[in-house]
Amino acid sequence: MTAQVTVGLDGSREGFAAAAWAACEAVLREVPLHLVHMEAGQGRAVPLPPSIGNRNP
Repeated sequence: MTAQVTVGLDGSREGFAAAAWAACEAVLREVPLHLVHMEAGQGRAVPLPPSIGNRNP
């Protein structure tokens, strides 16, 4: 299996922060970025540390 960074997006502010973090990680690790769109009501909430929301891409 090829290494990659995967992140789920739901259109929320936290989702965009997670995407920014994942993009930075993918660049640092030199691996592909895989974005997954989640429909409303699917998945589960995962709290992010405050430092993730304040990170600039």
